[in-house]
Amino acid sequence: MDLAGIVTTICILVWLIGTVAIVPTEAGKNRNKPRDKNSKRGNSDRGKDREQRRDGPEKGRDRGSRRRQGGTSRDRERKGREVEQLRCPPCEQLHCNPRKPSKLNCKGGIGAGICGCCPRCLKVEDELCGGKWNYLGSCDAGLECVQDVMLGVQTDVPRDQRKGICKPIPLERSQPGLPPVDPSLAISDQGQLEQVQCRPKCTPEFCANDRKAICSAVDNVDRKKSCQGECQHTSCMACEFVALEPDCGRCGRDDFRCMRQFAKCIRRQVCSKAIWPCASIDQQETSGKFQCRVPDCIPG
Repeated sequence: MDLAGIVTTICILVWLIGTVAIVPTEAGKNRNKPRDKNSKRGNSDRGKDREQRRDGPEKGRDRGSRRRQGGTSRDRERKGREVEQLRCPPCEQLHCNPRKPSKLNCKGGIGAGICGCCPRCLKVEDELCGGKWNYLGSCDAGLECVQDVMLGVQTDVPRDQRKGICKPIPLERSQPGLPPVDPSLAISDQGQLEQVQCRPKCTPEFCANDRKAICSAVDNVDRKKSCQGECQHTSCMACEFVALEPDCGRCGRDDFRCMRQFAKCIRRQVCSKAIWPCASIDQQETSGKFQCRVPDCIPG
């Protein structure tokens, strides 16, 4: 082969190589164009998927929280209904402490607790009272539970469930049949006021707390004195336990030994004022009567 043939062959090979190199490049460009579109679409789809996956738990949490909130509100309503309804068991299933009213040492009278089973001291003047189901206690006779500004605003609480303080019932409401009493007449006409403002009744519980206290013996006076009015006021020191029918035997004349035994029997039956309150008050309550003496009035 001559030189011209060799050069021609080389040129042909170079041309072929260039053609082969150009075709894949263009094919690659053509392939890259749709791939870019697909890649953009794929990227957007993947972004949406990521957003959905990110939003999915949040929405799930929102739904879960709504379910929990709905559940808690339902539980709250159910608990509220349970609290609104007070259910008291039978009295024999309640443990009262104390069970005997004589153990309370109340300042005033004695009432019952919320369920009406256990004894409870009635509240005296200026003590807290009322509340839901009257859990703070009821007022003694002649007193009423009055709402006080010191206890705060209770407009959102039903009137029969508000807390208050025991105050004396006004005279015009304590006895509606009587005309209103002028406070200036209280000194000159005390008898009229005593009918509606008696002191606490003479009871073992009240007198055990204060031996010198003034009380009303209207229920257990030894001999009623008309001049002392309806209240029959006296002192706790004039009250004692007396046996209903003391049976201490009989003694012969000048039988001193028998008389000493008789005196011991009387002492067991009667609670002496000198040793008040009695040590064996429980036995005397079951076998004796709490009785009070009222003083005579000054003549004229």
